[in-house]
Amino acid sequence: MTDEFILEEAEAEMEESANNRPFVYAVGALLAVLFLSIACIVVFLMRGNGGEDQSSQIAAIEATNAAIAVTNAAVTKTIEAMETEAARPTETPENTPTTAPTEAATDVPKPTDTPVVPQAEEETATPSLLGTSSFVGAGGDMTPTPIASLGSEGALPQTGIGTWTATIAALLLIAILFGARRLRSS
Repeated sequence: MTDEFILEEAEAEMEESANNRPFVYAVGALLAVLFLSIACIVVFLMRGNGGEDQSSQIAAIEATNAAIAVTNAAVTKTIEAMETEAARPTETPENTPTTAPTEAATDVPKPTDTPVVPQAEEETATPSLLGTSSFVGAGGDMTPTPIASLGSEGALPQTGIGTWTATIAALLLIAILFGARRLRSS
């Protein structure tokens, strides 16, 4: 009886291993890609730092940096000279007395009784629990203004992906899940 059980178990393992053949091939392909990439990295590192091409590029970059530094120094000196020139006092002309013609006295109008309009009080906000503020003006009229809140009831935020996009993405992921499950079981 135990021999029959062992034979049945061995036959079941043989059938299972036949189902795992595509998985073994996929793992082998991934391992081959991994080893090839490691080999490429090793070859690249063994090759060195690029040879003389890279040293000529470094020399060109250093020459460009030196030219930029000289130009920056000249610009800095120019700016300092301009600031010094602007800060230097200028010669102010002396006041020369001029004779201004005197005009005849004119009639100055008398002040009139002009009505003064009182200024309106500043509007102050009164926040409420409903997510709005009421501004009360001088006339007593109230203007509700929405306030941003974190969790208003029944409203979705207007940022991120929309409702339909999230639903389609969820259905697509579920389809991928079932497809992968079916491929794995076959």
